[in-house]
Amino acid sequence: MSVSPTFNLNALRHGTELHWYTIDRVLGQGAFGITYLATDNNLHRPVAIKEYMPSSLASRQDNGTVVPLSQRHQETFDLGMRSFINEARLLAQFDHPSLLKVY
Repeated sequence: MSVSPTFNLNALRHGTELHWYTIDRVLGQGAFGITYLATDNNLHRPVAIKEYMPSSLASRQDNGTVVPLSQRHQETFDLGMRSFINEARLLAQFDHPSLLKVY
C-alpha cells in the first residue's frame, strides 16, 4: 500500500536530506513518530528511518526542527524523546536473522 507523503503535515518531504540519507516517502505514522522509506546514499540501499514526532505535543518548524507546541509540553516531549532513544538503543542490541537490524 502506498501512502501519500502529504498525509501528515509534519512529515518530512520527498527529497529531504538527513546526513547521507534522502527521504523517499512516508511509510506510516503512529502517535509518537513517523517512519520513512529513505535511500542510504553511501551504501546505495533502501532504509527505514523512524522519527520522533509526537503530533499531539510537537510541530515542525520551517527549518525542519521538531519542537514542543508550547513550554507546558516541554517536559512530556523530553520524556518521550528519552524513551524513544532508549527503545532504539535496546532494539539495536538484538542480532538475529528473524529480526530487522536497528542502527
